[in-house]
Order: sequence, then C-alpha cells, then structure tokens
Amino acid sequence: MKKSLLFLIILYNSISFAQCWDVISGGDDYTLAIKKDKTLWAWGRNTFGQLGDGTTTNRSTPTQIGNDNDWISVQGRLTHSVALKSDGTIWAWGRNFAGQLGNGNTTNLSVPTQVGTDSDWKIISAGGSTTFAIKNDGSLWSWGDNEHGILGDGTTIGRYIPARVGTENSWQSVNISTSSAIAIKTNGTLWAWGRNNRGALGDATYIDRTVPTQIGTDNNWKLACTASSGSTVALKTDGTIWSWGYNADGQLGQGSFQSGINRPRQIGTDSDWQSISAMVNHTLAKKDDGTLWSWGINLSGTLGDGTFISKNAPIQVGTDTDWGNATATAFNSYALKNDDSLRVWGNNTYGQLGNNQSGVTQYTPIAIACPVSLGLETFNSKYNLTLYPNPVSENFQIGKVDSSASITIYDIKGAVVKTILKNNGTAIEVRDLMQGIYLIKVMNTNGSFLTSRFVKL
Repeated sequence: MKKSLLFLIILYNSISFAQCWDVISGGDDYTLAIKKDKTLWAWGRNTFGQLGDGTTTNRSTPTQIGNDNDWISVQGRLTHSVALKSDGTIWAWGRNFAGQLGNGNTTNLSVPTQVGTDSDWKIISAGGSTTFAIKNDGSLWSWGDNEHGILGDGTTIGRYIPARVGTENSWQSVNISTSSAIAIKTNGTLWAWGRNNRGALGDATYIDRTVPTQIGTDNNWKLACTASSGSTVALKTDGTIWSWGYNADGQLGQGSFQSGINRPRQIGTDSDWQSISAMVNHTLAKKDDGTLWSWGINLSGTLGDGTFISKNAPIQVGTDTDWGNATATAFNSYALKNDDSLRVWGNNTYGQLGNNQSGVTQYTPIAIACPVSLGLETFNSKYNLTLYPNPVSENFQIGKVDSSASITIYDIKGAVVKTILKNNGTAIEVRDLMQGIYLIKVMNTNGSFLTSRFVKL
C-alpha cells in the first residue's frame, strides 16, 4: 500500500503530462484543440480573437475556451475559427471582415458564437476568409468571401450567412484554402472549384471555376487537401498519394520543382499511405505502419527533421511508428500519438506551440503536456474546493457548497466517470472508482464553480 500511495502522489504532482488530446487544428500562428473530455482549448496569436477566450491577448500555453464539454470538431485557417458540437450546431469566432463567421455581419467575435439555428451539421472546413460545411443530408453550404468563385455558387458575390452549393446531397468531405476548394462525393469522385492560375484545381486547365467541377473520372478518392500556395494533395483508397498545382518549393513531393502541374500526378510508387494534411507550403502524411512523413518548405522547421532545408520528396519524421493524426498549419506541424499525447514543431513566434517558450523555433517534435486539472485552474473559480479525506478509499466529504450544486468527477484523461446532479450534503462515494488520480468540479446554481483533485486508493 505504501508503494502504491507513493506512486499515486508522484503521479498527482505530474498529472499535467497526462495524455488527453483528441483533435488538433490551427490557423496562421495559432492552435485549436479538443481534449478527450470534449473541452475546447486554444493558444498562440489572438489579434482578432481567433482563440475564442474573449480577449485579443496572445497565449503561449493551452487556454480553455469556455467550459462546454460537447465539442467534436474544430478548424482554423488564417484568422478565424469554426467548431462543431455534438448536438449538430456550428460555432464561429475570430476575424469576420468578409462574413466568414456566418452571422450576417462583418463584426469580429472573440468568443464562440452559434452560426444560425440549424442543428444538423456534420462536417466543417475553414478557409482564408471562407467557411464550408456539410449537413447530415449530404448537402454542401458555404459563406464568406467569394473571390475567384470559391463559394461554388456560380457567382463571385460574398455571403454573410450559409448558402447552399447546388442541389446535390452526395457530398462526403470538403477542404478549402484561401482561394480554392476541393471536395469528395460519396461515390468517390473528386471535385474542385475556385482559383486555378497555378493548376490547383487539377482539371487540366488554368481556368477559374465558380461551380464544383469534376477532376478526371476516377471514383476511388479518399481524402483531399488544397493549400494556400496553390498546391493540392489527395489520397486514394488504394493507399496512393497524388498531387498537382504549384511546386516551386517542392510542395508536391514529386522529387522535382516543376510547377503548374494541372492534373493529378502520383507521388512515388508507395501504396501504404493512410492519411494526409497540407497547408500553405508543406504536407504531412502517415503510413499504415504508423510512420510519419513530410515534404515542402522547411524554413521554420515544419518538416520536423531537425533542419531548415526544404525537401521536394517525402522524408520520414524521426523513427517512431506510433503516430496518429497529423495536422499541417501555415508555419507549424502537429501530430497526435496513438496514446493521445501531442507533439508539435515549427515556428513559435506567438506561442503557437503551446510550450510557454514564445520565439523559440522547434525543428523536431516536442511533447506538449495536458493542462493541469483539465484546465480547471483557468475557470477562475473564486475558491478552491476542500475535500477530506484525501487520499480516499471509499467516500469523502466536500467543503460547504450549495445543496443543489452539481458534481462531476473526471479521470486524468478527461473522461467523465461520475456525475451527481444535485448535492444533498452526504458523503461522495468513490469506492467504485479504480485506483488513480481524479479531478472534481462542483458547479453552483449561480454559475460559479469550485475545483480540486484527489487520490483514490
């Protein structure tokens, strides 16, 4: 028992390094993330309120956005953010000069604000000053800036609220950059529209398109990403990767600097690619064996190979074989491991790496810890919560709180393990919990809350 208790106390003091991340995204110089407990977090540059914390203050460590715990997807691009909740509602915040927040005006917002009232949204995608979303019925919608016809509605007129793209109900995924969009239908066909001066649409022309245009005739496309530089990377269901468009700095990964390729061309001959992510000037891709690869511009260390030398063909990032989803942003790279821990690298001018070392570039992946106590310290509660006994084996009492207060207990990965909707003043029973570290939050009826941690023996 003594050894076990010592271990738990040590774990209690190092809980900030728990593995808890679920979704990672980000825009120019800032990062967005969702934890396993479905809370929303952000850090980095905040000039236009794109972090969503109600301020325009930059953050160099993860900061919780509100206290909702029903977020399932989040995306940022340049300076605006959009997120999806489990109830099917869309929320947006940040810069809004072109109506990209979808709220009917051009006023910036520094906190998540619901887009309309619909609750049947399924997929979201944020572009430079444009936003797209797909509903449960497979319909495609867009709003914001419409330069080069990126909204796909046949015009170049901007929209301040969501407008439907065509009449089809067969859209599966969509990805947008600052000036073009690419999407896949449920039948596996690939479609693109918007700016095409560098061949980014892949339709064998350099002509802009204001409506979705099919790319080739293949029907085995799985994922597609279009970058702000005018390059596009796509993955087929057979595990092959294809690219086209701008390539002056090797963004296409084809071993050359031939640019303006206006139709899909395969990258190498490998057929074991599993996922891809491209943004501006570099790409990250994961293979079936769990290895991570990168290519493109590397001036900010975004390729993660320990250098600042750009690469025009895929190179492996380290030697690890336990990579999960990876995300490329403008000047940074982020990747989850299979254990839900987070690795980051690249530029850190505004603290977007989240390691509290603003200005220090990272050329190889470094770990970012989970916020202490699930970030409960950022809730700004007036008092800490008193628990006794602590450590506890069967049940404990809590300090004086409202008799109608609700109580939530989390494990160290952020999962809710016990909920008590109304505190009746009796002891809190935890004998059914496994041995470990837990976090408790007591929410009073007036909206205030108290937080603490405890050791379960």
